[in-house]
Amino acid sequence: DRLAVPRLFSEHAFVGGAWISADDGRTVPVLNPSTRRELGRIPRLGTAETRRALLAAEAAFPAGVAAPRLSLIHISE
Repeated sequence: DRLAVPRLFSEHAFVGGAWISADDGRTVPVLNPSTRRELGRIPRLGTAETRRALLAAEAAFPAGVAAPRLSLIHISE
């Protein structure tokens, strides 16, 4: 299986303006849904990375645009 535009696939997560891997290095496969063949791998982000992503997203939007911080953190748990 091949992606039509391979350069659009990243094996990292974009958090706070930077491409990151999971803190513990773990990954999960990304499968083609029709063939079940592996196209690549992405980071298996945990609680710490998710919290950093939520805080970065909150900081990127003006006050009142993003959901309140506590509700975002609640969603991630």
